[in-house]
Amino acid sequence: MASTVLDARPITRPVLIQPLRSALVGGLGRDGFTRALSRFSMTDRPPSGFVRGFVVEHFGEQKGHLNLKKSGLRPVASLARALAQRTGDPTGSTPQRLERAQRSGLLTADEADALTGAFSLCYHLVFDSQIAAIKVGAPVASSIDPATLDPLERRHLRNAFRTINGIQERLSRKWFDYEGR
Repeated sequence: MASTVLDARPITRPVLIQPLRSALVGGLGRDGFTRALSRFSMTDRPPSGFVRGFVVEHFGEQKGHLNLKKSGLRPVASLARALAQRTGDPTGSTPQRLERAQRSGLLTADEADALTGAFSLCYHLVFDSQIAAIKVGAPVASSIDPATLDPLERRHLRNAFRTINGIQERLSRKWFDYEGR
């Protein structure tokens, strides 16, 4: 529910959400909320440890497909949300939040650029596959068949997953080692 409040971009009457947002960013319990949101941002991890192929779904309608929302978009968006909470400004898009985290010193410039690039790559791969599905009347999904990617796209996607995982590991050590995880 906190993600919904922090990500809300009201079109009308934005003043209605401001008291709740202010309480989450600066109210009592802010530190506990920030820790919980940060810990939650580490729960979605991209697939890692694969050598030649990708980790894909093994059952159901998505068998043989890679869920890019779960594997790439959600980990970056969750991390950006937690970083935005730490900067004290939860507003904006995922790339805007990553840029603020870099300006605040929470991410290096390379990390912010890499996460933004990974998010953009996953977003465009999902978007392109959804447009293609609509054109042929197929069901729209956030999963893709890795076999449809060219070798360069596969290499970029593997590197994006490794980068996301590496940054999550660094921040997890920085934020939680003192708590004993």
